[in-house]
Amino acid sequence: MKQNISAVLLCLLMIASSLAGCMGTDDSTDDSAIAELENEITMQDEKIAELEAEVATLITQHQEAMDELATVQSTLQTTQASLDSAEANATIHQAEISSLEAEREIALAEVSMLNELMSNMSDQSNETLESMALQIAELNQHMSNLSLMLNESYDRHQENVTLVTQLTVERDNLQAALDQANNTIAGYLQDAADAQAMAELQDHVDGIINAVALDSESNGDPRVTITNNGLSTHFSYTSNITEEHTIYVEICNSSDTWEFNFDGKLFQAATGLNWVSMQSDAEIRNYAYRISYIDTYGFNLYGCYILKTPVSSNQFNTTFSYPNLNLFEYSPDSQNPELYISVCKQNDCPQTADWRMPYPNFRYGELHPHYFLGGNVIPVTINGELPCTISFFAGAGTSCQPPSCTDVMENVGSGTYIIDCESIALGESPYGPTNYTMLNASTIFFEQNVYGDSEIYVCDASASAYLFTGPYGTADVFILGMGSSDEINHTYTTGNPNSGILDTSSGGTFKYKLGAWSDISLLDWNDPDGVC
Repeated sequence: MKQNISAVLLCLLMIASSLAGCMGTDDSTDDSAIAELENEITMQDEKIAELEAEVATLITQHQEAMDELATVQSTLQTTQASLDSAEANATIHQAEISSLEAEREIALAEVSMLNELMSNMSDQSNETLESMALQIAELNQHMSNLSLMLNESYDRHQENVTLVTQLTVERDNLQAALDQANNTIAGYLQDAADAQAMAELQDHVDGIINAVALDSESNGDPRVTITNNGLSTHFSYTSNITEEHTIYVEICNSSDTWEFNFDGKLFQAATGLNWVSMQSDAEIRNYAYRISYIDTYGFNLYGCYILKTPVSSNQFNTTFSYPNLNLFEYSPDSQNPELYISVCKQNDCPQTADWRMPYPNFRYGELHPHYFLGGNVIPVTINGELPCTISFFAGAGTSCQPPSCTDVMENVGSGTYIIDCESIALGESPYGPTNYTMLNASTIFFEQNVYGDSEIYVCDASASAYLFTGPYGTADVFILGMGSSDEINHTYTTGNPNSGILDTSSGGTFKYKLGAWSDISLLDWNDPDGVC
């Protein structure tokens, strides 16, 4: 009996599954859909009745199957498992049938609602259609406007494409012009840099007619390193020049009058070289002139000391030194002393021979000689700083301090001065009075100006001194321990020698020259105040 009931339930589940397919379809919103749904419900009812009859038949068949149970006892266990599964499925299908019946009730309710909704919508349909037609017309107009705008945009796009093409060509042309302009500017800048370099190069031979300064690096690259040992200045020279040549150390705007007053003694003390007095027909070895400017009266010139060092062919280095270049600091014209170091190869500077002073002297405005006139000059590169022994030149450093010093004083006015240097060069302003105490001076140069009134106290009687009194001036020189028997008093007298020399017992030499109507006294001194 239990098996018959399971079979009936299985049949009902199959019928319910068919009904579920019918009831799960979407309902139409019009009247025909509702009628069709009602017919389907009626048909399902009839089918359920038929299925009930079939259930009765299946019950009978189940009874008959029970009679056959004895023959299939061997398969009972398997069949029982299948039956349990079928019963579980039947339970599930029953639940689904219940769910479908609930959904059918919901569908019927929706059919009722749809009928009511269709009734309500009938009144609004005409208005809705008119509104939709109006919206469609507006949309069509909008689409027409959009098409027109699209066409205009396409035309503008084509114009923009053409304009972009034209602007691209113009941009490329402008870029090419800009590149050309940049190249031109770069060329101008390079020309300006070259011109600046050439101007700086030619400044090396400024004031020398027809002299040409050559590029150093491409002409043997001559170089010099300058150092000091005390007051002495040392030059270490190197180059790649294979030809015989000469090194020229040129000091301009310095001590123009000293060589006349002391017969070149300042030059000799500074360089260790003998000075040739610049007299008529004298052969000049160490002096030359550069042109400052030219006016209606001719050439205005300034003087330069020239220190020469020859270098043999294939000699690529040499050294030389000078004892006290500090003395060249004195510049009576208040101009900055200038230092030039140059090289002339053999035969490249045709005027390098020593020159003679004309008789009786140069005429005013006449061109004076220079060793580089019409020559090809190679500037020498100075490595590093200039030492403090020549610190008065532009570009000098402060990297050394000599153990002894040189004190050069120009345009000294009235006052009292205590000087503690070994080398002293003094140039006074007019009038006075002045008072000097020289504690350690071994080399003294003194130049008084007009109406000077000077007192000089010298602590070292073995010093070498060169003294010049100015017109109408008076100078009293007190020398420690000289001895009263060696004292000199000398007054300028017309027609007589107005110069003299005092040699001290300590080995000192005091040379003097008198300006017009001046006087000098060289006196013994015992330093009563102990200043020395």
